[in-house]
Amino acid sequence: MGNFISYLLAPHRLPYFILLFLGIAIGGIRFKYLNRSSRVFFILLCTTLLNEIIGYLYKYELKVGNNAGVYNTFTFIQFGLVCMGFYFQVMIRKYIIFTLIVFYAFAIFNAIFWQSFLIASNSNTLLLESLFIIIWVMLFFTAFFRKIDNTPIYQFPLFWIGMGWLIFSIVSILSFGFYTLNELTPYWKNISFWARALANYLLYLSFIPAFLSPQKSLNDPAPGK
Repeated sequence: MGNFISYLLAPHRLPYFILLFLGIAIGGIRFKYLNRSSRVFFILLCTTLLNEIIGYLYKYELKVGNNAGVYNTFTFIQFGLVCMGFYFQVMIRKYIIFTLIVFYAFAIFNAIFWQSFLIASNSNTLLLESLFIIIWVMLFFTAFFRKIDNTPIYQFPLFWIGMGWLIFSIVSILSFGFYTLNELTPYWKNISFWARALANYLLYLSFIPAFLSPQKSLNDPAPGK
């Protein structure tokens, strides 16, 4: 247990876990008030914490040495849950279903023929996930401005979570791009790492106002009227 506490208290992990625990606590307290989309994202937070625990046990307690397979598996689960969360809100659902099929087809191909699923981080899959999430956020904003007249956008939980995912996805694409440059100096690699860490903090911070919001939905009857 002491080793796990030390793991949590690492400077780059502590803010992440604090926000993760806060999000789960607030989401759990307000669960019965959350709309369907927010409940899916609450499940995502719980799954994220479970994945972190399994990843820690796999690498540090079982001492297997490589927990890439744990995080690669989580990417599959995470993408499905994020897809479901947007599916319940965004009106152009056929595009979300299409991206879901394309993502899993590419992820399986990548894991078998490109980046080994059990050995290497499937960064190509993560990049595709980021790209699709950016598209979903844009679909949400498009649907919002087409349908809503006078309800503030901050009353919609998907606004907060969408902004968190948008920032994180854009930074992830840039960050992974930096890491692919062999000539990148340790200084810039460090900046790339911390930029993604900060974007990750913002992502999990966004769940808190989302769960505390009035839970407006694009599917509400005549929202904003």
